[in-house]
Amino acid sequence: MFKGRFGDFYLLKVWALTVFVGPILSTFLSFFFNKGEKLNEELFVFIFIQIVFGIFLCLPSLVISEIFYKTISKKDLNDNNVFYYTILISLLTTSLTYIIFFGRTDDYSIVFSISYSAILILGFFYFKNSDKHQLTTDKQNI
Repeated sequence: MFKGRFGDFYLLKVWALTVFVGPILSTFLSFFFNKGEKLNEELFVFIFIQIVFGIFLCLPSLVISEIFYKTISKKDLNDNNVFYYTILISLLTTSLTYIIFFGRTDDYSIVFSISYSAILILGFFYFKNSDKHQLTTDKQNI
């Protein structure tokens, strides 16, 4: 299921990076901007809870992105188009997931969505470049 143009488990790697690094980045950025707060063990519990919830809440986004990625990979499009369309769909589905479940716009949710989007985009580029030796457009292997 997780084979594609950009290597095995490509979207799963990006998803895992986003789910595990996104909460850490967003929490520490929020802590940095709210200088009145103190760093304590509750912050790390909060990060852990975000990771656990992120694993389950982002599964629909992963499934939709994977289906789109598999479908568009079989089309006669070049690799760059497939790559950028997949980034766009992944950003939309991830953002939509958080809007549906949380639907708020306070300072933390803005930092949260920006940091998650940045990690998602960086993950797409990082794992695409790390799997260059696996790059294929052979439609039988997709």
